[in-house]
Amino acid sequence: VRLFDYDPSCVTDSFLFENFYEKIFEGAFIVGKAIGAEKVDFFFSKEQKNIVEKLKNHQDYQEFNYDFVLASQKKYSFGTKEELNHLLQKKNEKVSYFVDSTTCLDAFEAVALCKPVMDTFVQVSGSLLGEEKFFKVKKGTLIKNLIEECGLCKSEPYKVVINGLLRGVSISTSDTPITDYVKSITVLSAKETAEQKQRACIRCGDCFRVCPVEIKPEKIFSMYHYNTD
Repeated sequence: VRLFDYDPSCVTDSFLFENFYEKIFEGAFIVGKAIGAEKVDFFFSKEQKNIVEKLKNHQDYQEFNYDFVLASQKKYSFGTKEELNHLLQKKNEKVSYFVDSTTCLDAFEAVALCKPVMDTFVQVSGSLLGEEKFFKVKKGTLIKNLIEECGLCKSEPYKVVINGLLRGVSISTSDTPITDYVKSITVLSAKETAEQKQRACIRCGDCFRVCPVEIKPEKIFSMYHYNTD
């Protein structure tokens, strides 16, 4: 279970954990029991340490095998299953099924409260808005309705991005409905949108230095080109 955010500009998962940590904790075990998991690992960031300390001594789940794993968001900033598996190598463990805070909260409400999962939490942000907000909305709500609710300024948005500026995707129209996939909406002006151009590699090494998991594209290309392991 990843308790921190997949993208630092999309903070929905950490927001939910901060406000509904007991429900998310129970929801994780509901999912674990449903799939016959041997163990549940909770990956958390240092900012969530105080909440995790409260959960470590939770008496209701002493019979279920679980553990908390501190993940450095500087190195594991994207929180993919592959990156989190790297943290478990020393324990000789491997993640076989992966969920986030949102999924665990949905599982709790569906099973423990017998509520159909018709609502979802969405973060709406951007400099063109009068204020940034979190919404709990019905799935199917149009994105433009949430943008209007935040007080859209006179200048029209140049681009709308869902699920974060690093890992998200831009959409062609704000008439797009909210689905399970949508966690955040970011409204960008033309000035904030960089011109996208492809350029030939000049071997400056910037990609080596900034990559949080130390991927080296040049080596990957060389291995592929020369068919080496």
